[in-house]
Amino acid sequence: MKMNGSNKLTAVERLENFEESVDNYINSNFLSIVNFNPEDCAKALNLKAEELSALKASECTTYAYLIYTYANHLQEEVGKNNIKLNFAMDNLRRIIAEEINNYGFDKYTKHEIKVQQIINGNEFASKLELIRKHAQARVDRLTDKVRDVRRMADTLLEKGRKVGY
Repeated sequence: MKMNGSNKLTAVERLENFEESVDNYINSNFLSIVNFNPEDCAKALNLKAEELSALKASECTTYAYLIYTYANHLQEEVGKNNIKLNFAMDNLRRIIAEEINNYGFDKYTKHEIKVQQIINGNEFASKLELIRKHAQARVDRLTDKVRDVRRMADTLLEKGRKVGY
């Protein structure tokens, strides 16, 4: 099965179909029922120092919960981009395995060079590589943000415990 896209779906269309099937699974099994309100989350995340100092225990818990819903939203975005990343990587590996012997590589050519030449010579693989790069950049950028946002919520919960005593 050649994946050159000439008589099949494009890389983007295949990815969209794959994502749709994953979304259908998630939604049909009620695995994504946590909603977040961007305005409430923004308010909780952007409290000024004096506002933070004046919070009561119940307010700390409420704001922490709102921040956790945002962290959950961010984590779902990481998950969606990991799906794209894995989809692209799996398909690129298949293409490379199919085409590696079609090139006149000598035994001293580095694997990275072989891979890049195959991607450069295959339009479908080039689209997959673009999808992979974008997904990887998003995962890289969001992963630390998820951790940091959760730490903010944890800090509010801890403050709420201290204020409550």
